[in-house]
Amino acid sequence: MLERIQRIALARILSDLIEADFIVEEDEMEAFDKIKNEKDFNITISMLTEAKTKTFAEAISILQTIRDEEKKKIIKEKMYEMSLSDGTCVPLEALQIMAVTYALEGKGQVFSIPSGSSFIENMKVLYIENEDNTETDAYIRNHYRAISNEFRLAGFSFVYIPQIVDDYKQLRGDYLWKVIKYMIPSLEDNKVEKIQYDLCSMTTSRFSHDLLYKKMGINMLTSKPAFLFKIGESAVADKSGADDMERNMFSNFLLVPINNDDVSSENERNTILDRVVNLMDSYRKMVSGKLIIENQPLSKKFLYYGFHRSLFDLIAYGKERENYKLVINLSNKEKPVVLRPIDTTPSNVVEYENDLVVDLNTQPYALYILMVYMSLLEKNLDWTNYPSRDTVRKLILEKYNAIYKRIGKGNASSDYRDKTHVSRIRKALKAHATIVTNIDLFIPDKILSDKREYFNVPIPPDLVYVIEGPKGKEREVKMVDSDYWKSNFWDNLI
Repeated sequence: MLERIQRIALARILSDLIEADFIVEEDEMEAFDKIKNEKDFNITISMLTEAKTKTFAEAISILQTIRDEEKKKIIKEKMYEMSLSDGTCVPLEALQIMAVTYALEGKGQVFSIPSGSSFIENMKVLYIENEDNTETDAYIRNHYRAISNEFRLAGFSFVYIPQIVDDYKQLRGDYLWKVIKYMIPSLEDNKVEKIQYDLCSMTTSRFSHDLLYKKMGINMLTSKPAFLFKIGESAVADKSGADDMERNMFSNFLLVPINNDDVSSENERNTILDRVVNLMDSYRKMVSGKLIIENQPLSKKFLYYGFHRSLFDLIAYGKERENYKLVINLSNKEKPVVLRPIDTTPSNVVEYENDLVVDLNTQPYALYILMVYMSLLEKNLDWTNYPSRDTVRKLILEKYNAIYKRIGKGNASSDYRDKTHVSRIRKALKAHATIVTNIDLFIPDKILSDKREYFNVPIPPDLVYVIEGPKGKEREVKMVDSDYWKSNFWDNLI
């Protein structure tokens, strides 16, 4: 029998399969009930609820820990049974089965990123590499038409970055410049030129590093040449309280490395084209419906659809992601909590132009600062609703009100536990998920342990700073190194 966390992961995968075609059929519900009630799985309502909070990639990572025979059972029996329960296996269902198969067999890797970071449509497959002028790239270029046709016959649109760039190169420079300026009228001329240069000079390796990694957050910088499939979207529940659910959309991708041992000779067996043929043949065998084949017209005009639009939007609108730290400044009542790029400012800078404000009202600010403090310098923030915890809650409430009075108008509260405030905190932080690579470190987690409830912010000590010191001489200090926060703070404020 699978472990509890593994059954939760299975429930996530099956849920994605049910929702892949955007229709939840009655037959699919019956098939799911049958599977979840089997003795080997026994998926409870609480497990299904927790499964909804996992991303597709997290579920895959968990299922990779199970035994090989269990993996085969999940793939060959349960997923096929689930997909065919309504009589058909649509392309996105088949693609998800393919992603699970390749990931669990160690032949591929799955990524889930916030959909706000993704500018790539479903059923797109990109050629990805981290170096220029490789033998694999030369093979792809020489056999582009044949490879593209094989993918197209299976309903996929194949994206080879140099081919897209060639389309932009064919446009007159003044025409492309005018289009960019039209799309973003407020853009300065030097930035228009930068976008134009990037559109006409982008390479596959630069795309992988500057756009996929820095702007979308897909880290395949150590990967060998590979095909990257966009396999669909997942709705992930954000559970900050027992009755408080929010859903965030994630885009899912499958990375399939290309074994390029044989690309030097067209006469060798098992070339890249052969592998594409075999891959697409196995995919088509799973699909029971019609495959839609799209043809794009040849044109020397600015195309703003398909991957041409994706590339333009990523270059023009995509924001670079990087790691941030948390900075708390109790003297700044309007924005006491900000996210600041790591190692970009000297320690005596109180406000920085690239700070990202965690946009909250005073009480949620006070609660979040308390959560961070408790997570780093004491224990997790106790959220237990038991009379026996009255003494503990009273002490915590005093600290909450100390912060609340400092950044507010001297008011006090009768309780620090407010689920709506937790929800607002998580939402305000996740608003920066498309820019902040390490955003998950700042988001509070709810922990259930020995019939008690806690909140913990999983941020490491070296990423939490406080602003302290006399006016005009303020500086950043790590919270864990601050005597003011470790002792004097509470003596002065409580």
